[in-house]
Amino acid sequence: MRDVAADALAVSQSRGGRVFEHYCVICHGREGQGNGFNSTHLEVPPRDFTSSQFWQQATDERLLLAVSNGGLAVGKSVLMPAWGRTLKDQQLRDVVAFLHTLTPKTGDK
Repeated sequence: MRDVAADALAVSQSRGGRVFEHYCVICHGREGQGNGFNSTHLEVPPRDFTSSQFWQQATDERLLLAVSNGGLAVGKSVLMPAWGRTLKDQQLRDVVAFLHTLTPKTGDK
């Protein structure tokens, strides 16, 4: 029997990955390590989503707030744009779901 909730999460993560690829990779990098093309031009380095330290403090609510309203909304860099007027609510939630795929797989970073 298929797990409908797991299927829905996978679809959401897949959609979020496409949004991440289009909007976020330029700064955060393909693997989410904060090493995108633009990262070398930014005074404040982009967030590394593969860091275990990051995930110890991350909540979906805080991630959604940062993606929707920009870095300043969560006390971080003003360079992180607010995507809430560009992306639909479902796309914002999909990106947050996708970010969970970038967590460290082995060891601490």
